[in-house]
Amino acid sequence: MKKSFVLVVSAILAVLANVAQAAPLANAKILNLSGTVTMHKIDNAASAKAIKVGDILTQGDVITTGAQSTVKIAFSNGSIIDLDPNSQIELQIVKQKAYQGQKHYQQLDRDPSESITLLSMNYGSLFGHIKKLTDTSKFNVSTPLGVSIVRGTRFRVSFSFDTLTNNFRYVTNNIDGIVEVIAIPDATSINYGMQNNLEVQRDTEQSAPAVVIPIPPAHIVAITLPADDPFTEDLVDYEKNLSPQQVIPVVEPPMLPIITHPDDSEIPSGATNDD
Repeated sequence: MKKSFVLVVSAILAVLANVAQAAPLANAKILNLSGTVTMHKIDNAASAKAIKVGDILTQGDVITTGAQSTVKIAFSNGSIIDLDPNSQIELQIVKQKAYQGQKHYQQLDRDPSESITLLSMNYGSLFGHIKKLTDTSKFNVSTPLGVSIVRGTRFRVSFSFDTLTNNFRYVTNNIDGIVEVIAIPDATSINYGMQNNLEVQRDTEQSAPAVVIPIPPAHIVAITLPADDPFTEDLVDYEKNLSPQQVIPVVEPPMLPIITHPDDSEIPSGATNDD
């Protein structure tokens, strides 16, 4: 009886050991960093704290790099991104189906199971190396002006505000591989699901699909939006999408016209002559 009990306990411990060997689900790990890099939860900036090499990130984390600061992040599907200085991304969706394996994330040469990753770039730029994905996996980077759909490649994405031209600018560079861009028109919603393909719907009276732009290797696609465009405030959150080094664009009120009197004195427009 005692021997039988020991065998049962041993079997339970063996099952638990197999579960423990399964790779952690849906997270990311800090591989390297320099300078000042912080993390806080979405909608809770007060929770910001400095991060260090080895820290684990999960869905809902926001990563911010300061000036002259960078961070390298590996995801549970083997993909790696390098976040440049003065940048901020949100881990909007990070999902990974369970899989067995002992390799570290950075040692994976392909996605070990179905996964979905959606990074939202508030400002700045990143370089990514996305390992070969499964047919149903997704790795996308979203910005207010467009979404970069990465099938497995090296790529770069940036979203910034140019203070010289007063334009918001979104750029995707396909270094090699397969990358597409969805240009986001007004009132476009993008729905993600572990089992479903990417769905894009434009909420208008005459529903039309958003524009999908394939990018050949060694090419870029750039989308710009003037700050004074009437739809800018509908698409861009100035408080969230401007880095600390940038200034919120201000439109100066028009000046009243000046009328010059024959005796060279200046009289404001609308003044009357008492003569």
